[in-house]
Amino acid sequence: MMPPGAYRDARVRAAHHIQAEILQCWGGTLSVKVRRVFRGPLKRGARLMLNVSVPPEGPMPIGGTLYWDAASVARAKFLEAFLDGDPPDITWDQVKFLPRITWWPVGDHRRESPDW
Repeated sequence: MMPPGAYRDARVRAAHHIQAEILQCWGGTLSVKVRRVFRGPLKRGARLMLNVSVPPEGPMPIGGTLYWDAASVARAKFLEAFLDGDPPDITWDQVKFLPRITWWPVGDHRRESPDW
């Protein structure tokens, strides 16, 4: 795991902060439709392919990756995430799975922690 401030810095620097509906899931790859845009030029209704980290078979690798249980990812209907890159993808595993879309961001993205 990285120092907690590294995850906060990744959220603060991310070009996009969104909530999205999960349309399909194939292991750690998600097809999503953007429902809320809190920061960045992405538009509501945009469709994206995002990658989440699910643990590999065997021993857990050491490093800064935050892993999600594959069954939890498969059951999820919505997510909130910080995205960067071209095409945009989840930055530093900064994603939360949600039971529903909210009008406001979940948690405090400035919190010095891997989980905001």
